[in-house]
Amino acid sequence: MSMVQSLPDFQLLNYDNDQNVPLLTVRLTASWTHCGPLLPDEYNDLPYSFHAWAKASVCGDLANPLTRLLRYINTFFSDAGIETYWLTIRATRGSHDYDIPRWHTDDEFFRFPGNTQEYPRSEAQWKLAATLLGPGTLFVEDSSVARSVQRETRALCEQEAVPHSCTSIRCLGCADVAESTRKRLAKALASNSIVQAPARGCIFFRVGPNQGAVHSEPASHSDRIFVNCIPGTKKELTLVMKQWGMEYPRSWSIGVPLQFDSGTSS
Repeated sequence: MSMVQSLPDFQLLNYDNDQNVPLLTVRLTASWTHCGPLLPDEYNDLPYSFHAWAKASVCGDLANPLTRLLRYINTFFSDAGIETYWLTIRATRGSHDYDIPRWHTDDEFFRFPGNTQEYPRSEAQWKLAATLLGPGTLFVEDSSVARSVQRETRALCEQEAVPHSCTSIRCLGCADVAESTRKRLAKALASNSIVQAPARGCIFFRVGPNQGAVHSEPASHSDRIFVNCIPGTKKELTLVMKQWGMEYPRSWSIGVPLQFDSGTSS
């Protein structure tokens, strides 16, 4: 893990993307996820569920831009001593959902209840993100200041919230608090210096409340294809899948007819 220990809260990586990208458009908003060993970097060797997802959700040839990115990610992860990951490709149609930024730090992905000796804290408290189409992610340049503002704003909104009992997974009371926090944070951080990852760029950033980079999805009124990649050990990934009643390894899509793969076979 020494390779990434010296990196800051977030950093644009020296990813040599191909600027001659074929025309891509999004047919429908949908995502494809792989939880398992590093994916093969040959397009035709990717799992069947990926090809079914790509055919249903994307118009255009993903082969060159995606394989270039996968090769880069695989090399980065291998150099960091990582052999398994959680990778999601999300295709979205243009919308006004993020005209107001959603400033946040990502939670630690692998947090399990119980004995900390049995479930030690993951060493890899970071992730990679990239875009194959559309605008890049936004970051507040001074992460330390932004985290402090985020904590204060969240505490104030929770203090002002009407006490309630959550009656469902999608609790309206909690949603109101989240929306209030979002609007206040957008206002509180409006004067801060913002850095945007370039289109088709790849960026490293840390997660968690104490070191995570404060970031937001960009306003995107056009199509966007976003890649999110979280490192994890086989044990961590297996436990996450078990919590959701699924086996490891697996690949699947959301937003198109269900496609499941066991492992990475095509």
